[in-house]
This record gives sequence, structure tokens and C-alpha cells, in this order.
Amino acid sequence: MNGIVKEFPGENGTFFRTNLPEPTPGPGQVKIKVMAASICSSDIHALYNGLMADRYAYPVIIGHEGAGVVVEVGEGVTSVKVGDRVTAETTLTACGRQETTAKRGLVVACTTYPVYLMTQAVTQDVPDVTVDLVVNQQISCLHNYTLTMADMKVIESADLLIINGAGLESFLDDVLASRDYWDASQDMALRPSEEGHDHGDHNHEGDHEEYDPHYWLSPTLAGQMAQNIAIGLTTQDPAHMDEYQANADQVAEQLTALQKELRAEVADLPCKELIPFHDGFAYFADAFGLTILASVEEEEGSEASAREINELTQLIQAHHIPAVFVEKNGSDSAARHEVPISTRADRRSW
Repeated sequence: MNGIVKEFPGENGTFFRTNLPEPTPGPGQVKIKVMAASICSSDIHALYNGLMADRYAYPVIIGHEGAGVVVEVGEGVTSVKVGDRVTAETTLTACGRQETTAKRGLVVACTTYPVYLMTQAVTQDVPDVTVDLVVNQQISCLHNYTLTMADMKVIESADLLIINGAGLESFLDDVLASRDYWDASQDMALRPSEEGHDHGDHNHEGDHEEYDPHYWLSPTLAGQMAQNIAIGLTTQDPAHMDEYQANADQVAEQLTALQKELRAEVADLPCKELIPFHDGFAYFADAFGLTILASVEEEEGSEASAREINELTQLIQAHHIPAVFVEKNGSDSAARHEVPISTRADRRSW
């Protein structure tokens, strides 16, 4: 069988991969069939930055803190028997620690891109603050997202984890149950989720409804989001409270001015009805007096059926919709079918 061997204890012990004979327990030893192995910071450090970096990839399974079942016992073993469930620390030295002489500032992990952008704005010009993004890829539907090892590394390394909240990060349920985090949506007046769209439970006190988590598309709520993030940052870094608050105030003022400007432009539009890719634009529509007639994707992650495309085409023709909004990370094939030939010259995609 294949195995990874550490020659001797300590930081300088060399790892190497080799073929090993099937082990037989000696006196005082037991043989364990490992059923699961947890991952700690030492594993992540070794895999990405340490002795195992660039050496071992899938199917090598990292994790030195194993749990399993005793399948064989050696002479003199009386504390456990075959069939017992056990755990074991199998390293030849204790879990390592990363030592550095460099000054460590505040490290913030943000679950989604809107949270990341807002946190960057609130931390602008504040020294020794690093803002990282957890889901650093284009995803059309977060609700079925699975965390990667790189995502876990970002979360593990952070002093502060800021989430969008309102049930958007259901893929983080297990992580959030075991560590502290800051919810950027707290104390907001959120829209109930549209029927048929499950965005999870939002922890507003006394509430157990499902909420629309796309609140950052409301300039007012985005300003409140900035204020919430500033408070969260202050809990970890009170020395820079004034800077965080000033930046959040500036963001809110800029958003208020932008909303006023855009409302004036929207007021002159001949058509105030729109069809977005999915139903994430309700806050935007409310803020600017627009009406959402329908969505291309009635359920996130599922393409429109032929019947739905036909219904949308009729809506477009009846209301003279000049554009169908599609998302950068979504397919626009349905939109191409829905826009009538007579209006395709005017069709634009955002």
C-alpha cells in the first residue's frame, strides 16, 4: 500500500512517499481502519506552504487526526478491542504553529463579492488590514456551492469572517456553527423571499421567514450594509473605529447621491418594465420605481423550458421590452430565443 512517512520528529523531519507492507500490530500496538480524518491548520499550512507544498495532490488525503475502528490488536493490549471506535493523533510531533517576525494585521474574509467590495471600501486607507474573498469564482447559484480547500484556507486564516446573511450562505452552515462571524444584513428591513425561492432562514430576532438576500442592490440598504461592516470591523480593531466609521459614512453618502442621480435618469425612460435573468433585482426595482414582469430563470440554476420561453416572448412583445438583462456568469441562450427578431437590433446584455 502507498503511504507517507516522516523520518524523524521535529520541523526538519523529511516526508517521503513510498510503498509500505500491510502493517501488523506489535506488542502494545493496535491496527485502526481510518474512517475519517479532520483537517487542522497544520495540514493546510503543510499542503500549501510547508513541507508537502507542490508534492502531494489528489488522491492523497490530508489529515493527521484520524478516527476509525480497531481491526486488530497486538500482544498485551487490554484497553481496546477489535470493533472499538477510537481516535488517534498520528503525528510524530505536536501540531505545528506558524511563527513569524512580521507584524500581523487584521485579516478579514468576506464570503461573497458584494461583501468583499463593500469591506474594501470601508477599510480604505486603514493600515494593516487585509481583505480576502472566500468564493473567488463566478457562480450562478450559491445555494448549491461546495467549499473548496482554498476557501477553507481563507476562512481559517481570517480574524473576522463577514457574511452577506439573509440565508445566502447556506453552504457555510457547518462552518458558521463552529466559529464566530459578522452578519452584514443584521437589523435590516428585508423583503420576504419570492415564492419558490429558498434562500434559507434569516436570523432577525423573532423572525423565521425566508428573505431575499440581494439587498445590496438597494442603495439605502447597501449604505446600511457599510455601517454594519464598520461595526463588525471595530469589534476586532477598535483602534481604527473612527476610520471605519468615516469610510462607511462616505460610502452611504455616495450611494445616496448615486440613487438620486439614477432616479432622475430612470424617470425619463419610456419603458420602466424589465426582465432580469433571475429574481435578484427586486430591491433595485423598488429603489428606482421599476416593475419586474418575469425572470428568465424562475428557479436558480434551472434553464427556462420551451413553454416559459414562449410566455416570456409574448410578454416582451406585449410590453415592448427593448432589452433582456442576462448575468455575466449565466447563459444568454434563453435570452437570444426570447427577444423578438424585430427588436434584436436594440437588444443589449449586461
